[in-house]
Amino acid sequence: MQLYFTDLGALSRPLPLDDSATNPAPGALDVAERAGLIDGMPFILTDDGSYDLNLNRFFRACPGMGARSPNTWRSYARDILVWARFLAERRDGKTVWQADRHDVLAFHRARRLAAAPYRISAASWNRSIAALDKLYRWAIEEGIITVSPFSYGVTLRRAAGSRAVLAVTANRARERAARRHDTRYVDLGRYLLFRDVGLRGRLPDGSEDPAWRGRNGERNALFAELLVTTGLRLTEAGSLLLAELPRLTEPGSRSVPFDLPGPIAKGGRPRRIRIPRRVLALISDYVDLERTISAPAQSLQCPIRSG
Repeated sequence: MQLYFTDLGALSRPLPLDDSATNPAPGALDVAERAGLIDGMPFILTDDGSYDLNLNRFFRACPGMGARSPNTWRSYARDILVWARFLAERRDGKTVWQADRHDVLAFHRARRLAAAPYRISAASWNRSIAALDKLYRWAIEEGIITVSPFSYGVTLRRAAGSRAVLAVTANRARERAARRHDTRYVDLGRYLLFRDVGLRGRLPDGSEDPAWRGRNGERNALFAELLVTTGLRLTEAGSLLLAELPRLTEPGSRSVPFDLPGPIAKGGRPRRIRIPRRVLALISDYVDLERTISAPAQSLQCPIRSG
């Protein structure tokens, strides 16, 4: 089995065919969008190229079930692919719709009780169970299967900010040993050490390290500064264009508001953040420095001829 991702941009690019380029049929992109195809949506094909309609229909249903982020789709698809391959290769060629609780137990032995090089963490196991649980709950609602391969128990939990106690159905395949919240915070001193020594390649006293051979240290340190001061995620900050950033004009507050576009924000939901003026000034200085350094190289590569 192989995992693929929908690329709607391919419908507007010429396709190589017999040493020539063939343009797609006019309106192909409109047809694909009307059919419900979403750019970046995963789909799985078996080794013979066949297509499990129900399995791939689940991925297309994810945005309507609260999973609107392409990162979530990719995570679900990879976990489901591992499960499907395990069933096909280790459980007599079963499909995901034929799995039972014995297959879940065998999957747990292979993933959690195997030797160290092949054993995954409890957190990774619980993440895969969350994806599979969502798949089978959806399949039952759609009438594809009647019984889930998982077993469930009822636990009592106190509602947040309330004395009310709620009965919650929990998947028993989930491991209780995994902590849900294992966030560890880095203090300012450690962050500055990471930025200046780890990324810039300086010595702990701030001086230049003559043995440093890294590249793009200033760029990487500036990117880290942007993440730390704004709370942007890696994919969000990495998708920003220089022209989209707010400009420093008149002096004002210590930070500048910026509306993060929905297409690059987590879950496709736009939000407003604030970027420190200090960071914007550092970005502007870095861009000017890079242009100054690259200008001589560009003039050598692309000389301007007169006459």
